[in-house]
Amino acid sequence: MKDPDVRQRLVEITQGVYVEHDALNIAERVHEYDPRFKIKFCDPDKSEWNDAPYMLVEVCNDGIERKCFDIWELDERVLERLWLGDNAKHDILGRIDEANAKAKKEEQRRWQEKRDESKDIVAHYLKSMKTRYSFPRADGAIVTIDDQEGVKHKVEGGDGF
Repeated sequence: MKDPDVRQRLVEITQGVYVEHDALNIAERVHEYDPRFKIKFCDPDKSEWNDAPYMLVEVCNDGIERKCFDIWELDERVLERLWLGDNAKHDILGRIDEANAKAKKEEQRRWQEKRDESKDIVAHYLKSMKTRYSFPRADGAIVTIDDQEGVKHKVEGGDGF
């Protein structure tokens, strides 16, 4: 601990136990958010090589600590994940339903646009006095329809559909 830069980044919690200011700040902000949540350091001597170094636990009303999630890095993502997953303070199901409703509305809008475009093409084709009619498809192909009996439609370009 002779390097002054390292000393400035660390806070001594107890004799011989140091933590970085950033990590302590995240732990304090988690506690400010809700005192029931605590960040625990996982003892490397009692864990496997693939275990996260930290975990977020909640002290429930029955006094039992229950694990919420593993933490690999103590940064802003911990707070974000805590906030996004807190169903007691935020209506998670409501946000999911809202996002699903927006997606469904957008899908219906796109379907309606395609339907209106198809109706427009058919209306122009029926009004046309020509025996051959061409229109662009969504993939860029040019479709040519001929009203002579036995002549099949022709598709040029696009992705081959």
